[in-house]
Amino acid sequence: MFIRQRTALPIVLYGLYLVALGLSFRFVSRALKPFVDRSYVAVWSWVQKLPEFRKFFKARCRVSMFLLDETAVLVKGLPAWIWVTYEPISRRVLGFRLS
Repeated sequence: MFIRQRTALPIVLYGLYLVALGLSFRFVSRALKPFVDRSYVAVWSWVQKLPEFRKFFKARCRVSMFLLDETAVLVKGLPAWIWVTYEPISRRVLGFRLS
């Protein structure tokens, strides 16, 4: 008997974010391996089901103004920085980085 396992929403969103950065579906499925084992076809189907996500992560566009914010967080007890670039007129995230 086969029991279907749903993928957690944060993992799906992280996969979509990696696709929006320009990574291939195969590379994204390999990047998700430590969390969950999903094929590149599963990642492709996430993109097909949520076509509007590319409007949220628009990486290449002309902007006249942008805002940059950084926040210090702890990840498993280690310090890390979250960087977000935001375009306030069209309300889009231009970039996101964890360092």
